[in-house]
Amino acid sequence: MASTATSVQPGRDRTSRPTESLTGVSPGRHRLRTGAGAVANWWRDHLGLVVGCLTVAALVLGYVGYRQTAGAGLSAADALYGSLQLFVMESSLEPGVPLPLNIARFLAPLVVGYVAAEVLLALFREQAELARVRMLRRHVIVVGLGDKGRRLAFALTAEGHRVVVIERNSQNPSLRGCRERAIPVLRGDGSDAAVLRRAGIGRAGFLFLSAGPDADNLAIAGTARRLSAGRRRTLTTIAHLDDLTLWRLLRAEAVAASEVATSMRLEFFNVEEAAARKLLSAHPPLDPEGETGADRAQVWVYGESRLAEAFVAQLARVVLAESEHHRFDVTLAGPGARRTHERLVSTDRGLEDLLEIQAVDIENLDELDLLARAGSRRSTYIFLERETAGMEAALRLAPHQSRDHRVVVAVEDPDVGVIDAVRSPRGALGRVEVFDVLSAALSDDVLLGGVNESLARAKHQHYVDKERERGIDGADKPSMVPWEELSDDLRDSNRSFADGVGEKLETLELALVPAALRATGAPELPLAEEDLEELACREHDRWVEDHERRGWTYAAGSRDPDRKTHPLLVPWSELPESEREKDREPVRELPVLLHRAGLDIRPSPGGRLTHRHASSDGHLDS
Repeated sequence: MASTATSVQPGRDRTSRPTESLTGVSPGRHRLRTGAGAVANWWRDHLGLVVGCLTVAALVLGYVGYRQTAGAGLSAADALYGSLQLFVMESSLEPGVPLPLNIARFLAPLVVGYVAAEVLLALFREQAELARVRMLRRHVIVVGLGDKGRRLAFALTAEGHRVVVIERNSQNPSLRGCRERAIPVLRGDGSDAAVLRRAGIGRAGFLFLSAGPDADNLAIAGTARRLSAGRRRTLTTIAHLDDLTLWRLLRAEAVAASEVATSMRLEFFNVEEAAARKLLSAHPPLDPEGETGADRAQVWVYGESRLAEAFVAQLARVVLAESEHHRFDVTLAGPGARRTHERLVSTDRGLEDLLEIQAVDIENLDELDLLARAGSRRSTYIFLERETAGMEAALRLAPHQSRDHRVVVAVEDPDVGVIDAVRSPRGALGRVEVFDVLSAALSDDVLLGGVNESLARAKHQHYVDKERERGIDGADKPSMVPWEELSDDLRDSNRSFADGVGEKLETLELALVPAALRATGAPELPLAEEDLEELACREHDRWVEDHERRGWTYAAGSRDPDRKTHPLLVPWSELPESEREKDREPVRELPVLLHRAGLDIRPSPGGRLTHRHASSDGHLDS
């Protein structure tokens, strides 16, 4: 399919700004408060100012009072020194103390006492939080209280997870939100091994890194790996990466380097990619059913941002995933649309085989009318920095939009509420749908479901499907229930399979790369029978070692989870043929399972499969 690019004028819209908390309360934003809670919040907001004013007042009143007491005989320096002594209660006064000095001699010690009490309370709270953290098991550690870390910590807490936060900035406004939710906060640098130990990294279940630049998150991941050595249960570390290309490359490397019985499982996360998947799931382009002569969905993407690029790439993956291969005509519009198009094509070479793309550079929103009159049967997605700009774009586009097609505005600041405030069912904005980028991307079901988890779930579903094909309904089999109902032991067994993928690939000198967009779908990697048998045998050995490591032993009869006995904990040579086939099946499906997770298998240069493929047909499949 061809793609075209036209140009009007370059522009300057961007998509990147801080966002607010999941509760709808943003740092620094005014909210209505009443009663005792309002007083407490006001006091916390103005504590420093109030204490400072009281200190100055006591000092001035003491100075004035001493001057009045001693008259002209007391120098200004002596009066000031006497006023300072009031704060440590070392002054001696004769009867007949003037009112200013009388007020000051009580006010000064009260200020000192209050400050001392606050310091002691702060130390007590810190020690109490450390004591709480020491009692936690399988908790989530969030490093960094920026936009991503804050939303994730609040969302996980709301879902009932136990969360510990590490934040180096003691003035971070989100600390109050953590206190209100009883989330323990440890002050310090997440790359400091001592801080991670205090956060209970040896007992934690998950570690989420959003401390700032990608290099910082990767450095903390390295420290966490060293501290996790010797753990009995695997720590899942999720490092956020802003660089989408780096994210694609490193997640392939993480799977390739995975090990069975590893002490730390490393996953990589990118907000734009996760949000694009959620956006398409929640607001998919409407199909052109019933439209005369229309066999392709028309999609407009307005705005220049990494999310817009991720959204278009995800559209292409939808085409691959759909059995009916729905097609989309995509128009990229806005400032820098041609640059966006060039980056997309250079990143994903197969993009233009799946989508018909044209790019139109637009200087400002006034020029949207030119595009709006070009056609009305489309779904429009708007990615702009300000919600007011998104509202204006929606107002310009919606009147030209047919009622059976949608307008979606993606915002990172939904608490502004501009669109909702002015929207009415009868107006143009009544048909506008709003997508909250960070809340969707940082939901726990997306975040805690990285490549390893995806492979584990796919492996379990593959097993269930195959058992049902054999006529086993599994009503009384604990291994055939949905993933959400699966026991922890069985989930961990599937996760161990995913951890063993890297070892299996290394055996055949295979490499993992980010999956390419291709109209032909998932690539196949033909395995010789001896390779298939070797990998299946290794998979069984991995399964046996995993069970024995978790305390299971061999016993004839049926599987007994209470006694932790299993009849299949035997060498490969003693395994029934029907059970051997169960080990071969996931190996055969491994390329497909990996491709669904965004990864492809390739023969390593010079590896034995490279020579085998080249000698069989004279060239290497790509």
